[in-house]
Amino acid sequence: MALALLLVAGGATLIAVVLRGRRRKLIAALLVFPAALAIAVPAGAAVLASHQTAATKTVAPDQHTNQRTHQLAAWATSTVPTWTQLIAIENALSQQHDAIVANETEIANLTVAWQTEYLHITPHTLHPMVFTVLGGQLKQLVLEHAALATAYETSLQNEYQFFLDAAKNPVQLTALQTAATRTPADVQQAVTYDISVVETQLQQEAAINNAQQIASTQPLPVAGPFTFSAPVSGVVTQAFGPTSFTLEPPLTYNGVFYPHFHTGLDIAAPLNSLVGAAGPGQVILAGASRDSHGNLVGYGNYVVIRHPNGALTLYGHLNRILVAAGQIVSQGQVIGLLGSTGWSTGPHVHFEIRINGIFVDPAPYLAQAIR
Repeated sequence: MALALLLVAGGATLIAVVLRGRRRKLIAALLVFPAALAIAVPAGAAVLASHQTAATKTVAPDQHTNQRTHQLAAWATSTVPTWTQLIAIENALSQQHDAIVANETEIANLTVAWQTEYLHITPHTLHPMVFTVLGGQLKQLVLEHAALATAYETSLQNEYQFFLDAAKNPVQLTALQTAATRTPADVQQAVTYDISVVETQLQQEAAINNAQQIASTQPLPVAGPFTFSAPVSGVVTQAFGPTSFTLEPPLTYNGVFYPHFHTGLDIAAPLNSLVGAAGPGQVILAGASRDSHGNLVGYGNYVVIRHPNGALTLYGHLNRILVAAGQIVSQGQVIGLLGSTGWSTGPHVHFEIRINGIFVDPAPYLAQAIR
């Protein structure tokens, strides 16, 4: 993933360059220089700032923080077309990563030079041309960084699409898994992880869509107007939307690909806190997301409710489910106990609202109910 964040505070522009792969942290540089040098970054490369508590986030098990598979070519003994395609993608990522690291090193060095000159300015040593030259060089490097980050993000999208296609094609998937067995353990583990991420996404969405189709044939009880309420009293530890949190899986949202996107709100509370329905409706799914080995993954134990206003709400990582599919529930009725099942690092509920099949930010709907 390659994301950049521009924050303007006071008289300075703070550029936080965050470059992390889904399986290896690449580099992070924090640079400060005058606002005149601020460069807008592409929309697809923007990351939302949020205060996140690592212990209570929704996460995929990123087993590859310290190892990335951009070195796949070193073990390219297979001539399987699927594997050759993956090697090409990973080689592009590796080259782009190296270019970004070199670019950030230059930016850091020039920033130090700028600050050194600035700290030693006196009426007798002021050399405006020095700042003009350094400023021009920094501006050019930041422009180059934006282009490199965009290219890197495109390659990440290609990588994600590759695994998505493989997960949907049994022949391609088998070929990929077979080729991976001829590689070192860390490479095989990385491939297995990426396959698991997309398979979990596909399986969960298929289960929700199937449940929604079945439920659509059954009329809901008439209900008056209502406003969604928070499913639990707690603290929001991760907001909705694009994120720099590298363990969130990729998502294409409103036509834009994001290397890491959080599809709901994470609300932290004590283990086994009562989780209530955000509104009246019918439970259409109450089950668990499991991998081929039976391990809880993704949402873990989760519940999906359809509401009279057409929206769906989802409650993930429950420790225990207390309702069943088909059951009619009232607003606030307890549907489960808060937990940390699936891809989670601490007790919280992952809460989603979907309207017409699209993820929407729950925060505006909950208004004062969250903090």
